[in-house]
Order: sequence, then structure tokens, then C-alpha cells
Amino acid sequence: MMQQFTRFTLLVAFLAGVITSAQAQKAVLHQNLPLPKQNPSQMIPREIRPSTITGLEDAPTGNAQPAIPNAPVIFRNGPQVGEEVGTTNYDLQSNGTTRSRMHVWPDGNVSAAWTGSKQPEGDGNGFADRGTFVNYRSDWNSATPTQPTSRVESVRTGFGNYLVTENGTEFVLAHAGSANPRYLLHTARRAAGATTWTEADIPSNTPKGALWSQAAVSGNTIYVLALTAPTGAIGGVEYRGMNGQPLLWRSPDAGATWDIVDGVIPGLDSSEYSFLSSDNYSIDAREDYVAVGLFATWGDSKVFKSSDKGSTWTSTTLIDIPLVKYMVDAGYTVDDLGGADPNAPDSLGVFTTDHGGTVHIDVLGNANAWFGRMYVKDDVLTGGSWTYYPGQNGLIYWNEGKPDNLYLSAFSQDWNNNDTLDIIFTATFASSGVGYGLASMPAAASDEDGNLYVVYSANVENLYNITSAENYRHTYITGTKDFGENWAAPIDLQYAAFTPTYSDTIASNFADAVYPQTYKNVGADGKLHLTFQVDDNPGLGVLLTGNQTNESYIVYVGFENISELVFTNDIKPNTLDFNLSPNPAVDQTVLTVNLEKTADTFIEVLDLNGRLVSSLQQGNLSAGKHAMVLNTSALNNGLYILRVRSGNVMGVKKLMVANN
Repeated sequence: MMQQFTRFTLLVAFLAGVITSAQAQKAVLHQNLPLPKQNPSQMIPREIRPSTITGLEDAPTGNAQPAIPNAPVIFRNGPQVGEEVGTTNYDLQSNGTTRSRMHVWPDGNVSAAWTGSKQPEGDGNGFADRGTFVNYRSDWNSATPTQPTSRVESVRTGFGNYLVTENGTEFVLAHAGSANPRYLLHTARRAAGATTWTEADIPSNTPKGALWSQAAVSGNTIYVLALTAPTGAIGGVEYRGMNGQPLLWRSPDAGATWDIVDGVIPGLDSSEYSFLSSDNYSIDAREDYVAVGLFATWGDSKVFKSSDKGSTWTSTTLIDIPLVKYMVDAGYTVDDLGGADPNAPDSLGVFTTDHGGTVHIDVLGNANAWFGRMYVKDDVLTGGSWTYYPGQNGLIYWNEGKPDNLYLSAFSQDWNNNDTLDIIFTATFASSGVGYGLASMPAAASDEDGNLYVVYSANVENLYNITSAENYRHTYITGTKDFGENWAAPIDLQYAAFTPTYSDTIASNFADAVYPQTYKNVGADGKLHLTFQVDDNPGLGVLLTGNQTNESYIVYVGFENISELVFTNDIKPNTLDFNLSPNPAVDQTVLTVNLEKTADTFIEVLDLNGRLVSSLQQGNLSAGKHAMVLNTSALNNGLYILRVRSGNVMGVKKLMVANN
């Protein structure tokens, strides 16, 4: 009873925040983590012509991507094991946000899905067998592992979802073409214990149908969000005044019937937007709550939430674009923006999302969202093209309990500790993943204690393939115990302590790991389940050239005791003691410290407002006593805060500078 009362109190407090914040124009970004510096070349804008892919194209275009030799293997030992779920010759899993594709059964077995094809690479047939592939851990991890050789559906589909309802019904949802011609939302259902799938199309009255569905489940209720077919190459039409209108469907009986058809969420319509793009939205559900995250590049980014199973909605603006109902190529001025953004790389730069985001309802019923940060600029280049800044770095977090705040939760890491992100940007950089930012593709989970975890993909500095002109991405995991105020140090899953059993090339740091997906509930056993796509070619073959020359692997990892694994990386303040002499410092001072264990060690100088003045990397210092000289001659006279970090311990002292 006490747990129920506590939960109810928290829900009232958080929901009150949503009601108050629904009128807020935008949240404020808190730079709560230090970002590595970037070279000026990384902030040069790059032109992009967004290419929306349905997964139903007749044939690939372009030439085959050059094959990359297998890289050296890094073997690891530990309790975590990466397992091969399946393979695919079609490596594009989304145009934007990732979708629900995992389930953990009551007996602990895991099922996972992906968009796949078994057609030979580059044979020009357009991946005729493309569809949703599903596998079960009891099969892929058996003494004689087995993998699916064909899709679930009888028709060719694109970008499938996979859900399991409370009564054990398996539900697959994707979009398909038809002779009408309309894009149909196609389903395959299999009741608990059944061996065959029953297929149907979701009812819709739209003239050209809908594509790029995102689905969520709570109990036996299924929610579907999809976009009406836009004009252009897709061959759609404007619907209700929008070029691409998100619509909502709801089924109360595990997908057998639909009691909301072609529903429009208030505010997610032509009153606010002129157009929306494929896969820039996400949906989640828990109990009676439903949340939709909209991560629009050229429109306001919002979270919509319903507390009555999708019947009524409130909304909160995360990013307010100052250009109302903007259409690419229309053009704008600094005055139209209300003045130049002082943090933008250009006076016409607009702060927005990078198209890759996720929304998650945690165990308290609160909505949470993550998305990649980005600045864009429209130079009126024609043809629907615009420019973006590939050096934008950072995964942003928002939660409804603090609706006016955005927090930096993670970013592409400065692994060599030179205080600069060493990444080469090329003309094809945007095709290295879903989002255009350096950190993107988030997927989230929460545990029974309210801790939040986010898995994401990010570019790795100094891991660049000159043949394909692409940077490698790795998949990372981090977490927060306090709804975004503090974040654990990210763990690189390519460097994590697990022994791969699926492919030597995937065990290498020279592997491209993208499209992470989590099961949203961390179990009572503290286990987090995730999958991601890996191969040894950086970038995505389907986006780069229309096909690929090697298989991609879908990999499963089940992390035991995830809270202990993630939060052992927490920085523990005021647990490291050190001495300063002289203090006041005249041109220099000497720090002496006794380290209990070997660790990377940093000296950081901050002003009295907590702003970082300088950061000095001391290298990987061994356990024992060390003396480090800090040159203060370049500092203005006055009082500073000196912080020493070594591993997960930190010490702080005041430093007076009194130079001659």
C-alpha cells in the first residue's frame, strides 16, 4: 500500500507539471556534461537532399559498396555474451526513429525482429523477399542454432514492428503496396500456441494509404502511428492540409478490430505543420498512458501524452522552431528567426533535432524523450535540399517532471582525451546512420526503481574507412538515477566485457553498430535486453548505393545486473583528497595526490560560476603518489575551483591565483 501511495503522489506531481507546461514555448538546454571541442572544418555546413525510402522500391540504384577487408579482432572475456539473432542483406532498419521489435516472455525467453532480406547482395532484383523476420532465443541460442530464412508476411513489406500482447498474441505490423494503388498497413497475428500467422490490412479511408508505422502495446491494446503517403517520389497526396499527416489507430483486442481509425492527435496536424517526414515520430504505451514524440527537423518537436488510452491529449513543446509551418526552399531571414542564435554555427542556423529520437513511458507513468541535437540552415537551394552541420554532437534528454528543461545525456566520446573530437566529415557522412548528428538512434528502458537507461549509436573518433569514406559507429549505453541531472559514463558495447559468439569481425572495434533496440522493461532480475545491427562496413549500403556487398548481423545482448554495470561508472564527488602548494599560486602550483587504483586522471579549472576554464589530461596514472604541476600564468588573478578526477572518484578545492 505504501508503494502505491508513493507512486500516486509522484504521478500527481509529474502530471501537474505537464498541465502547467503545455503552454510553454520551448525548454532550456542545460549543458550539464562537458562536450569535447571540435575542429572548424567539422562545422562547415553540408548540403543534403533527404531521401525517403519505403522499403518497397523495385530495384536498388547505384553501384555496389566496396568490400572492406575484415579488421583485426579484439577478444574479450566476461559475463555478457553477444548472440547472433539473424542476418540480413538489407541493412536499412529505419529512416529515422527505431521501432518496437523485442519481447521478453514470462519464462524469460526473448523474441526479436528486424527488416530483412536473404536475396544475394547486389543482384538487382530489389530485395523481393524483403519483410519482417522474427527469431526466438530458444532457437538462435540452442545447441544447433537456427535462424529464419523468410519473412513472416506473404507480401513484400517495409519497416516492420513486432509486439506481443498480454494474452500472448504476436503482432507484426509493416507497410505494403497494393494494386489499388494504396500503401496499406499490413498485419500478421498469431495467437498464443498457434503455429501459423493470420494476415490482414488495417482499415483506413485515406486516398493513398499510410507508411512507416510505429506501434506500441499495453495489455491487449495496440496503438499504431503512421504517416499518410506524401507527394513526390512516394506518389501520395496532401491529406487534411498536410503533406504527410500522422494518423492514429487503436485496437482493444490485440489487433483483431480497430476502434480508432485514421485518428488525428490535436496539434499534430495542419494547424501547426505544413509537412512531416518519415519515421520522425515515436510512440510508447503503459497502462492507460500513451505518449507520442515528434522529432521534426523543420517543425516544432513535441511530446503528446494521453492518460485515457488515446482519447484525449495534452502536449509539451521541446524545441520551438521560430518559423511557423515552414516549407523547405521558402527562405527566411535573421529577423524571421527573431534574431540570430548566439550558439548557432551561422546567423541563419536553426536549433532542432537530427530526426532520430525516441519516447518512453517509465514505470511511474512519466513520459521521457531523447533525440540527437542539430543545427540546420535552408539556403533556398531548390529541390527540397537544405544544409546541416555534421559536427553537432549530443543526445538530448527531456522528461515531463521537469518539462522546461533539456539535458545533455550523452555524446560522441573524446576517447584519446586530447579535448578535441577527431572525426573526418565527408560528403556521404549523413548516410552513416539514421540521424545526422554524431550521437543518435536512441532506444530506452527503465527499471522498477525508476532508473532510466538509453542505448544509442555514435560516431567513433579515429575509426574511419578511407575506401568507403565513412566513419564507424559504435553502440553505447548510459543511464540516470535522477531524471537527467546526472548521467553515468557511457559504456561502448564494442569494448564491453563480453565474448562474441556470432562473428569475429563484429568483435572488432572496426565494426559499425547501429539501430539499437531495447525491451522497455528491465526485469525484476535487473536484466536489460537489447539488439543492434552490426557489420564490418561503415555506413549503410542501402542508403549509400542501393545495395550492399556483405551481410549484416542482428545481435542480441542481455546485460545482467544492468544497474550495477551502468552506475559503477558514476563519478563519486569529494572522495579524492589532494594537496595544493603554494596556494595562492604564483605562476604555478603543485598538486600531490595518492591514488588508490590506476585510472585516467584529469585536472580541471573552473570559475566561481562552475564554467570550465581549462582541462588537462594527465594520462593513465598508476596507483600510488603523484605530483602534478599546474601552470597558472595564463589565468587572471582571482579565486577558482580546482577539480581532480581519477576514474570514478573526484576531489575539489579552491585555488587562489596571485600572479606577478
